[in-house]
Amino acid sequence: RIAKLETELSQSKPVQANSWAEMNAMRTQMATLSGQVDDMRRAQEMQRSAAGGAVTLEGLNAQVRDLERKNMFMASQLGVVFDEMPASPAAQPSAGAVPQTSPAPAAAPAQPKTAAVQPAPATTMAPAGEGGEQPVGEGPGQDLYQKALENFYAKKYKAAQTTWAEFVKGFPKDPLVPNAIFWQGESFFQMQDYANAVLTYQKVIEEHSKSNKYRAALLKQGISFYKLKKDQAGKLVLEDLIKKYPDSAEAKRAQAYLKSGN
Repeated sequence: RIAKLETELSQSKPVQANSWAEMNAMRTQMATLSGQVDDMRRAQEMQRSAAGGAVTLEGLNAQVRDLERKNMFMASQLGVVFDEMPASPAAQPSAGAVPQTSPAPAAAPAQPKTAAVQPAPATTMAPAGEGGEQPVGEGPGQDLYQKALENFYAKKYKAAQTTWAEFVKGFPKDPLVPNAIFWQGESFFQMQDYANAVLTYQKVIEEHSKSNKYRAALLKQGISFYKLKKDQAGKLVLEDLIKKYPDSAEAKRAQAYLKSGN
């Protein structure tokens, strides 16, 4: 019996040795794969980091569109008529620039390297801030409101005004109704239809005195009265704004307007 046990033990030793060898080989393979995974992760992180700092033409265009909209928003709130704004001066060449008279044939341009960067999302709201526009969220009337806003940014003021009017009629309980009425006034203002602008701003003043457009409506109604040559009415409205909200941005604009008269 002892001899039999020794024989079985001697036979099992090669099997155990093979099992240990296979386990060690598997451990080595697992360590190698783990190292490769770590290398891949580091490479991905480096790519993401590089892509985050890259600048693409599409991204720049999105930023320019966003800045243009913010400028239009602020100018409208301050009573600027866009059609009366002076044209931008033409770009002048730098002092050290040398005019080209007979340029030599250019070599084929090298293909630019572009990083895989997601373009900046299109703006879907007017800039936020004191008296700023509320974000356009989700709801049955939000597409209509956004359509009106896009028309305004595209200087399609009549289309914007009628679309906002349709929004107010179709969704009278929507929290953006005061904004939609105010922006109708802005559309009339930009079309230089100051009489209708005065009447539209009055709706905000009378019916939505708690809205974030109340002070802006007072400011723009006062300016609209001045545009109609009704200086006394305009002065009374602007002075009322200054008295009620002396520290507001609208009051400061009203004070400047009263001093300059334009």
